[in-house]
Amino acid sequence: MKNRITWLLLLVLSALFGWIIGRWNLPALEGKLAWVLLFGVVLSFVVVLVLFRSILRSKSKVGTTSTRKRKQFFTAIILLQLALGVGTWAYLANEQATYLENFADELMDGKQQLQFDQAETLAALRNRQNAPLISNLVYRVKQEAEKDSLLPKETIVALVSLNQTFEPYLLPEGDSLSPLPLSPERGQLLLALTQLSLDSALFVQIKKEVSFAHADLRNQQLMEVDWSHVQLEGANLRGSDLSGACLRSASLVKADLWGVKMPQADLKQANLRRAILAWADVSEAQLAGARLSGANFQNAHLRQSDFSKAIAEWSNFHGSDLRNSNWEKANLKGSEFHRAHLDSANLSATKLVWTDFQEAQLRHTQFEAAAVHQSDWLTGKLKEWRITDPTELQQRYQLIPDTTKTAKFLIVSQ
Repeated sequence: MKNRITWLLLLVLSALFGWIIGRWNLPALEGKLAWVLLFGVVLSFVVVLVLFRSILRSKSKVGTTSTRKRKQFFTAIILLQLALGVGTWAYLANEQATYLENFADELMDGKQQLQFDQAETLAALRNRQNAPLISNLVYRVKQEAEKDSLLPKETIVALVSLNQTFEPYLLPEGDSLSPLPLSPERGQLLLALTQLSLDSALFVQIKKEVSFAHADLRNQQLMEVDWSHVQLEGANLRGSDLSGACLRSASLVKADLWGVKMPQADLKQANLRRAILAWADVSEAQLAGARLSGANFQNAHLRQSDFSKAIAEWSNFHGSDLRNSNWEKANLKGSEFHRAHLDSANLSATKLVWTDFQEAQLRHTQFEAAAVHQSDWLTGKLKEWRITDPTELQQRYQLIPDTTKTAKFLIVSQ
């Protein structure tokens, strides 16, 4: 009778402690009867203690068969209880960790949704507030342009001041935000000024003084616009059509020109450092003297374009179409032409130090006076790059020491 009361008391105490522990901060187990699991853990712990106590209090003779069997039995029970307890705690810890991870994800989603809602509201407010300001100032520019070939200093100051208030911000894009801050208002101002058909000298005056950096100009029809000297650092022109546009001496540093149409565009002396032109159509364009270092031209169409004297160090031309393009005296140090189409291209007098032509097509490509570092450029490197028909180049060219010190060797005709 006494043993039964003892066991009953143990069960009650185990359930009580299991319920108390279950009330701890374990939200992952809400609605999953946490106290039942913890009751099993506590009961296992108590049973282990009781069995261990029974072994110590055994009055059987040491070394007898019954004592050894009892100890073996009790040991097996203890190990089983310990395994159950550890397994239960592992399950509880895993459930708690999963809950906390899901809770963090939900919290992050809520934060992103809040940012999206705020950005959407801010964009709507700015559009309502700034539209009249842009219209009034553009009308003022139009009136003064009819009087003189140059704008008064006060008008230029007004344009600069208004433009500076159009700070870039994250824009709603579908159900998310734009990866980089943009300014739709600066884009609207530039488009409005462009539509005025101002005198070229007057428009150049504006473009040199007013920065349209980070302007949002996506999916615009901008054929044959005169944006020479325009400042569009970090601007987004994705999907826009700039066919035949004049962007001479324009600053497009870090601009996003992914997929733009720019055939026959004038980009002489333009600054396109670290710009994105992947999948862009820049065929038959003029880029003589352009700064292209770090730009991404991956899979771009650059056929018959003029890159003479351009600086294109460490640029990416992977998979681009450069057939019949002109690179005479260009600096192509460290640039990648993986699988590029350079058939009949002119790379005469170019700097090809560390330039990579992995699997490029170089049929009838001109390399006269091109500077390279590797002494095995015509043998080992062409084989390593697995270019199309290296024999044709090896038969036409040889390497000689470079006396100009531009590189170690020059590629010259045999």
